[in-house]
Amino acid sequence: MSSLDKASRLVKAEELFMDLLRRFTGESRNVSDKATSPTYAPTAFAKEEEAKKYRIKKPDFEQAMRDLFRTSRIRVEEYGRPSRPYSRLVVAGVER
Repeated sequence: MSSLDKASRLVKAEELFMDLLRRFTGESRNVSDKATSPTYAPTAFAKEEEAKKYRIKKPDFEQAMRDLFRTSRIRVEEYGRPSRPYSRLVVAGVER
């Protein structure tokens, strides 16, 4: 794969990650940044039809998530009881 193809794939993975995160949030489907979580975002997103359509795989989504954190476009939000908090990924600047 050429470097241009790789860069294009990573840009598409970032766009798709953000679109899927917005959709999941709107559907009240929480995803996590923790790799051991059953709701790990890259794993969940790789199973969606859009990812299959563009051939975006879990490693592509993992790289996209790292890049989106680095550029502060996504963040981790805590929710639930103070005695038993949970966390989820959200688009930065969006409150639920």
